[in-house]
Amino acid sequence: MELISGINLKNLMFMLKTGLSTTIYLSIIAITIGTLVGFIIGWLRTIANEFFDSIILIFVDIIMSTPLIIQLLIAYHLPGFLGINITTILAGSIVIVLYFAANCSQVVKAGIDSVTFNQWRAAKSLGFSYLQQMRYIILPQAWRAMIPSYTGFALGIIKDTSLISVIGVVELVRSGQIIISRTLNPLPIWFIIGLIYFIVCWPLSKISRNLEKKAQFGKE
Repeated sequence: MELISGINLKNLMFMLKTGLSTTIYLSIIAITIGTLVGFIIGWLRTIANEFFDSIILIFVDIIMSTPLIIQLLIAYHLPGFLGINITTILAGSIVIVLYFAANCSQVVKAGIDSVTFNQWRAAKSLGFSYLQQMRYIILPQAWRAMIPSYTGFALGIIKDTSLISVIGVVELVRSGQIIISRTLNPLPIWFIIGLIYFIVCWPLSKISRNLEKKAQFGKE
């Protein structure tokens, strides 16, 4: 049964079951692991000496200063060149995790650095240990500064997963390309894919704006 010209239920289910599920999986992996790695990197940069910070900064600059699509292509071809056998989805996952972690680390460092020295001094005068200072004084304030950039990067990485199609991973965009090769009717497919991305990202965008407002006014 054709729902739209060239689009039948079988093709739509393929797009949702294979394409959308892979996109969601890659997004969750990137955001969860990338946030953890990015937080550690960003935090380390706030306490590291100048030499160690410069070493970390080299990694961050390389990731942030090269196109994600180039990183994906290198990750796709490099294992074969080295005689290592890994799946394309694993190679893609590693790249987007590192990409999100590098961006997240910048957000974390900027957030922590935004807390004034007086706040650190006040926390120390209360007899707080370093971990207590971070938990009760610094991070609650730093988080407010982090929210806008962090949520922007999180939404961006969901859309950036579409680039993984260049290495053959069948996510949402790649599933659409496969259907287009069968139907030879690209326009409805791209409209549907755009609509799916909108349905996924728009609620998250609304949530992020609400979080920003709450952080701005210091609400729970």
